[in-house]
Amino acid sequence: MVTVTVKETDDRNSKEGKLFWALQGAGGGNFGVVVQMKLKVQRLQNLEGTVVAGRYQWFPEEGFSDEVNTTMNDFYTTNWPNSTTIDSTWVCDLRQNKRLKYERVINKHIQHEKLKTQLMRRALPEKSTRFLYETLVNQCSFVFKNDDKEKIAKVTGTIGELMKEFRKDFTGEEVNFLVTWIHSGGKATEKNPADLAFFWREAVFHTDVTVKTALRPPILNGEAAFVNFPDRDFPTKFHEKAYFSDNREELRLVKEMWDKNKLFRFAQGVRLPGDPEEDPDEEKDKTDRLANEQ
Repeated sequence: MVTVTVKETDDRNSKEGKLFWALQGAGGGNFGVVVQMKLKVQRLQNLEGTVVAGRYQWFPEEGFSDEVNTTMNDFYTTNWPNSTTIDSTWVCDLRQNKRLKYERVINKHIQHEKLKTQLMRRALPEKSTRFLYETLVNQCSFVFKNDDKEKIAKVTGTIGELMKEFRKDFTGEEVNFLVTWIHSGGKATEKNPADLAFFWREAVFHTDVTVKTALRPPILNGEAAFVNFPDRDFPTKFHEKAYFSDNREELRLVKEMWDKNKLFRFAQGVRLPGDPEEDPDEEKDKTDRLANEQ
């Protein structure tokens, strides 16, 4: 790693070794530029080197029924084995005409019934293979445990209601609404919150969603967020607590050691010890930005 002093650093056992602790959860350009990294290749549990993976798309004909919500609640509160991760995305896509055109082409030109069924079942209209990152105007994240079925039920119920409202309010427009649940539990939960800069070790799901305020209460501590999905509307006094929680003061000390003049600085970066809670220019900048977006 190259720091602000243009010095290559690679000794995690030095007195400044906390830098490497900070990078594992709070890197993001806060302390310098990472120019080289190593990854540990894990040995597969299966002796034959077999990995089971797949993708399934479910289109409930009855929509967001009680049965669908119950199924998803069971899915999210299952205590999956540590060797298993299952991500999921809820999609409310109002661009249905494109899918219908696609299905008409398949029906017209493909005669093999089984192939026809699979081609239609595995199709989802999107701008590109990275639809999550390229079609969402606003993103923000939430971090959930899954040991409280009642709380998960509130979350899935809220998502269902929001999707109904979304469909009603934006009928006929080229928009979609996605809620992605990244299953990060298992082995990731075995470390203590202070072992690395990433604090939220209790988390089982990191959820990336476009609708924000209605989902805040059930999340961890009512504040947990995942820095990989930055929420640009977080106020200055909130973002460090949301991303790093009790590790934020230690991160500020690391920042002071390696970048006391804040050369590596951005709106939601790690701050220095003693920095004010509020950024005096924040409200002005936010007002200007919102005005420009209208």
